[in-house]
Amino acid sequence: MSQQMKKNFSLHKGSKILNALGLEGFKEYLALNGLFYLVALKANDIEDIQRRMWENFRLPGEVCLKRQAGREQLYILRFQQTEIK
Repeated sequence: MSQQMKKNFSLHKGSKILNALGLEGFKEYLALNGLFYLVALKANDIEDIQRRMWENFRLPGEVCLKRQAGREQLYILRFQQTEIK
Protein backbone atom coordinates (compact mmCIF):
# COMPACT_ATOMS: atom_id res chain seq x y z
CA MET A 1 0.00 0.00 0.00
CA SER A 2 1.38 3.39 -0.96
CA GLN A 3 2.09 6.08 1.61
CA GLN A 4 -0.72 8.21 0.14
CA MET A 5 -3.24 5.35 0.53
CA LYS A 6 -2.10 4.80 4.12
CA LYS A 7 -2.55 8.50 4.81
CA ASN A 8 -6.03 8.48 3.23
CA PHE A 9 -7.11 5.42 5.22
CA SER A 10 -5.89 6.94 8.47
CA LEU A 11 -8.04 10.02 7.81
CA HIS A 12 -11.24 8.02 7.33
CA LYS A 13 -13.71 7.49 10.12
CA GLY A 14 -16.05 4.52 10.69
CA SER A 15 -18.39 4.40 7.70
CA LYS A 16 -15.92 6.06 5.35
CA ILE A 17 -13.35 3.32 5.93
CA LEU A 18 -15.97 0.64 5.26
CA ASN A 19 -17.07 2.41 2.07
CA ALA A 20 -13.46 2.79 0.95
CA LEU A 21 -12.94 -0.96 1.34
CA GLY A 22 -15.99 -1.72 -0.83
CA LEU A 23 -17.60 -4.15 1.60
CA GLU A 24 -21.10 -4.03 0.11
CA GLY A 25 -21.20 -7.58 -1.29
CA PHE A 26 -18.72 -9.43 0.90
CA LYS A 27 -21.28 -10.97 3.26
CA GLU A 28 -22.60 -13.34 0.60
CA TYR A 29 -19.19 -15.06 0.60
CA LEU A 30 -19.17 -15.56 4.36
CA ALA A 31 -20.34 -19.02 5.49
CA LEU A 32 -22.55 -19.53 8.53
CA ASN A 33 -20.28 -19.02 11.54
CA GLY A 34 -17.64 -17.65 9.13
CA LEU A 35 -15.23 -15.07 10.48
CA PHE A 36 -14.21 -11.74 8.97
CA TYR A 37 -11.20 -9.89 10.40
CA LEU A 38 -10.52 -6.20 9.91
CA VAL A 39 -7.40 -4.28 10.92
CA ALA A 40 -8.18 -0.69 11.85
CA LEU A 41 -6.48 2.27 13.43
CA LYS A 42 -7.83 3.90 16.57
CA ALA A 43 -8.35 7.04 14.44
CA ASN A 44 -10.85 5.06 12.31
CA ASP A 45 -13.36 5.13 15.20
CA ILE A 46 -13.56 1.48 16.23
CA GLU A 47 -16.96 1.77 17.92
CA ASP A 48 -18.46 3.34 14.80
CA ILE A 49 -17.07 0.54 12.61
CA GLN A 50 -18.58 -2.08 14.93
CA ARG A 51 -21.92 -0.28 15.03
CA ARG A 52 -22.09 0.07 11.24
CA MET A 53 -21.10 -3.53 10.61
CA TRP A 54 -24.03 -4.52 12.83
CA GLU A 55 -26.48 -2.05 11.30
CA ASN A 56 -25.51 -2.68 7.67
CA PHE A 57 -24.63 -6.39 7.69
CA ARG A 58 -25.93 -7.79 11.01
CA LEU A 59 -22.42 -8.93 11.87
CA PRO A 60 -21.66 -8.81 15.57
CA GLY A 61 -18.07 -7.81 16.21
CA GLU A 62 -15.48 -7.52 18.91
CA VAL A 63 -11.96 -6.26 19.38
CA CYS A 64 -9.87 -9.42 19.58
CA LEU A 65 -6.45 -7.76 19.70
CA LYS A 66 -5.06 -4.28 20.31
CA ARG A 67 -1.43 -3.31 19.78
CA GLN A 68 0.74 -0.23 19.67
CA ALA A 69 2.82 -0.02 16.47
CA GLY A 70 5.04 3.02 16.67
CA ARG A 71 2.68 5.95 17.15
CA GLU A 72 -0.35 4.07 15.76
CA GLN A 73 -2.73 2.06 17.89
CA LEU A 74 -3.94 -0.93 15.84
CA TYR A 75 -7.07 -2.95 16.46
CA ILE A 76 -7.97 -6.37 15.07
CA LEU A 77 -11.75 -6.60 14.83
CA ARG A 78 -13.46 -9.98 14.47
CA PHE A 79 -16.95 -10.23 12.99
CA GLN A 80 -18.91 -13.48 12.78
CA GLN A 81 -21.72 -14.47 10.43
CA THR A 82 -24.41 -15.80 12.75
CA GLU A 83 -27.30 -15.97 10.28
CA ILE A 84 -27.66 -16.34 6.54
CA LYS A 85 -30.05 -14.05 4.67
